[in-house]
Amino acid sequence: MGGPLSRLLADLLIENKIEAKIKADRKWKKSFNWVRLIDDTFMNWKDSEEKLDEFFTYLNTLYPPIKWTMEKEANDGRFNIFDIQLIRIGDNVETTVYRKPSASDRYLHFTSEQAWHEKAAAIHTLTLRAQNYCSNAELLQQELEHITQVFLDNGYPLSTIQRIIHMKSHSREANAIEQLDENSVDESKIDYAQSFYAPYHPHARKLFCDLKKKFNINSVFKKTTTLGNILFKRRPKKDLWNSTHIVYSVPCQEPPDQYIGQTKRKLKVRMREHERSCEGDLSDIQPNSSNDNGIPYHCATTGHKFLFEQTKILAREPNNYRRRIIESIHILNKKDTCVNIISGLEIDKSWNPILKELSLG
Repeated sequence: MGGPLSRLLADLLIENKIEAKIKADRKWKKSFNWVRLIDDTFMNWKDSEEKLDEFFTYLNTLYPPIKWTMEKEANDGRFNIFDIQLIRIGDNVETTVYRKPSASDRYLHFTSEQAWHEKAAAIHTLTLRAQNYCSNAELLQQELEHITQVFLDNGYPLSTIQRIIHMKSHSREANAIEQLDENSVDESKIDYAQSFYAPYHPHARKLFCDLKKKFNINSVFKKTTTLGNILFKRRPKKDLWNSTHIVYSVPCQEPPDQYIGQTKRKLKVRMREHERSCEGDLSDIQPNSSNDNGIPYHCATTGHKFLFEQTKILAREPNNYRRRIIESIHILNKKDTCVNIISGLEIDKSWNPILKELSLG
């Protein structure tokens, strides 16, 4: 549903723009008996199918921006809602697990370099879902057979799959799955502020166990870089001109001259100030040691122009003091080409050999 407020806003919208109108309508308020989860609804319609189609048309007139779709019970008495399938058998209704046709049944492969409790959790969760959704023993058995085949296809040994399913299927042994991995802990009791964060690696398993046994430090496995992260960037790139808290470089039309600066404001605001400083009569401009006017002074003394549209971001740093240090390091490393009058924060010369070796772009 998107952001944290999406569910709340969807509920408020449907309650006030749709459900309130139906309840106030004399014709339809008696037929209105649906169960809703956010924007998905389930209704047991008792009138004729023609009446249902009439209600559906009326529903789409209540709030035009929302377009409703409808799925009716199939001829074989089956109906799917959320991830549950309802099966009508005479006057009774049985339930089982429903999977969309697009479901891939791909889970963590048995050979993947992941903590064992994360792999076992998939079998554990699907078994629990089967027990909650399947309304009789026959449907439950069919679902457990499907789960077994799915994890066989994902490389898991048959004995391991059956053991986990068996443990989950017997109430006395239900908690035993938590002990399958000696490094498993009750997540509700973890103090994350006092935990050791590291990528999972099978060869470091003894280290994780020793941290827990000797020092009572829990290990929390963090996600590492994957091929998907490299090939597909999920977050859109931040707009250059709206960037804030940055160190930037403005190139001169005569390379390699450049101006290096820093700002906490939006880059486009700072560039407009630089552009205005180069306007008008610059013949009397003098170097200013308190407020760096290197750009207009360079324009006045050389006749060059700066390519503001080609400005680059050299670094991002929200802390003002650190950002000024980064600016000074860049100016120091590019002092032969910088037109800056002020070199930024003074850095002790003892750091020069190290700073010159830094690759800051």
